[in-house]
Amino acid sequence: MPELKKNSIHIITIDRYASDGQGIGRLDGMAVFVRGALRGETCQVSLMKVGKSCAWARVVKILEKSPARIPSDCPHFPICGGCTLRHMTYEEELFLKRQRIDDALQRIGGLDLSVSQMYGAKDTQRYRNKAAFPVSQDHKTGVKVGFYRGRSHEVIDVGSCLLQSDIADKAGRVVRKWMHKYAVPAYDERTGEGLIRHVFVRTNRKRQSLICVVANAKALPFEKELAKALTAACPKAVGVVLNVNTRKTNVILGRDYRVLWGRDTLEDRLCGLTFQLSIPSFFQVNRDQAEVLYNCALEFAGLTGQETVVDLYCGTGTISLVMAQQAKHVIGAEIVPPAIEDAWENAKKNGVTNVEFICADASKAAADLEQRGIRPDVVCVDPPRKGLAPDVIDSICAMADAMSAELHPRGVYKLFNPAICTLPPKYTEPAIKLVGTLAVLYGSAAYERMSEAEHTAMAVSTIGTDEEIACLRERLVKSDMDALLFDACLEAMASLAADKLAEAVADDAHERGLHRGSTLETGVEDFPLTMNTTLAFFTQTEKRLRLTAAEDGTPSDRWSTWGVIGLYNETQKKGRGCAYCHNVRTCTIRKIGMTCHGRRTRKKAKPTPSADQQ
Repeated sequence: MPELKKNSIHIITIDRYASDGQGIGRLDGMAVFVRGALRGETCQVSLMKVGKSCAWARVVKILEKSPARIPSDCPHFPICGGCTLRHMTYEEELFLKRQRIDDALQRIGGLDLSVSQMYGAKDTQRYRNKAAFPVSQDHKTGVKVGFYRGRSHEVIDVGSCLLQSDIADKAGRVVRKWMHKYAVPAYDERTGEGLIRHVFVRTNRKRQSLICVVANAKALPFEKELAKALTAACPKAVGVVLNVNTRKTNVILGRDYRVLWGRDTLEDRLCGLTFQLSIPSFFQVNRDQAEVLYNCALEFAGLTGQETVVDLYCGTGTISLVMAQQAKHVIGAEIVPPAIEDAWENAKKNGVTNVEFICADASKAAADLEQRGIRPDVVCVDPPRKGLAPDVIDSICAMADAMSAELHPRGVYKLFNPAICTLPPKYTEPAIKLVGTLAVLYGSAAYERMSEAEHTAMAVSTIGTDEEIACLRERLVKSDMDALLFDACLEAMASLAADKLAEAVADDAHERGLHRGSTLETGVEDFPLTMNTTLAFFTQTEKRLRLTAAEDGTPSDRWSTWGVIGLYNETQKKGRGCAYCHNVRTCTIRKIGMTCHGRRTRKKAKPTPSADQQ
């Protein structure tokens, strides 16, 4: 093999991708990064740089082309640094992104995890709702408005970008023409002189726009003419804003704003909610994929309408408000004051009253919640680009490991035959009596679910007694953040214990030729909490789980689940619809606008398990 040195020519086969999309092959055991090469391709390359452990090369000739290679649909590719993957199919792009995440989890993080599913976008063109075009001056070609060349601050003049809204393209062309007409100079990064730095454009679903010109001055010549030209080219524009950035920095936006025409905010919709956006507001640039992301978060959260959710790093409250549609109460925490102001305004605009926002970092927010005695059921984390603080990550990992080692989900159940019985006149519904016992299941919810059941399982699960958990809390909780995380982990483990017990009941049902229904928990709907004393007696929870229940039904352990589960004939599964469900009249899932078999009734909601899995 020829010596590996600069400008030497080699034949290489690409077998994977780097995080930035470069192809990776190997020469003499050394990793070689090849820009523009695709997985599976054999290329003749020229080495540009050779390091101690890796090298970088450019493609001289593609000897064996990948079927994933396609002609670029952008005339500025690959010179423009805005896109790096327009030479591959979208399917290959998704593979690259999956590999990138797997590498981060496995190779860098050392975790035995992988991506289970990728959710590709339906639209891969013109999806960005925000554009920021840098502006520069060229002595030969004049004003340039576009994007930076890759790995440089040289502006490539782009008349149209296939990722941005065509409205943003129009705004960029108008500013370029206005600068030419009135001899308005572009900003020069090297000298700090000149005026126009960037053109910043937001667009919404209604194709309305908010246009911002970033300038190295508090005022511009011919401001009225600029505003008139922009509104003529973009008739649905709601405002034209001047942003003042006189600092010698690469940061796009300055601190001060001034409205040249119209207003300084734009409304947009996400997940059925309306959000008010200013120029600096954070908002997902791909609305459609953001909705997919948030729906996945809702699915993972498993909200039923009874939970308290804490949203750390909540920003302007987008995730908080989405969660609030299916949670009992949501608390958002964010350290940036303007973001919290926007979050409150967005909650008010959407009529969402079950949210609150705290302007503080994560630790201070946790302290406030601890003092108020708030224990979250779900913690949602959407950190900034720099990620979670190391101490927060360490706390989560250490606590999860310690709790998993010392708290063991366990449960007990017992089967009985149900029978309909008549109650005194003061009761409006019949009840279910368990044959061979004095136990009676009161309430319409119990009757609806158990009247056609072949068997009824009394089920109790727990993760540990209050004494066990108190000892563990004393040992693990050293800060307010620890307390917040500890309680969130307890809620998750308690839910896991209930799920495992339900699975055991399902296995028993299957052996009997039956299928398991959903768990009717005590204290839910009209199924009384006092039923816990009956459950404790017949399942011997004191002996088997060290759990008791008071006369009013209050369990001795907070982190336990008490209820009954119906077992039904397999033939009742065939319909997979609400008409075949014993809970159709009292179903809490239908009350929030969806069905358990994946169809919607009134409003959009996350997918949930099938009726036989409930």
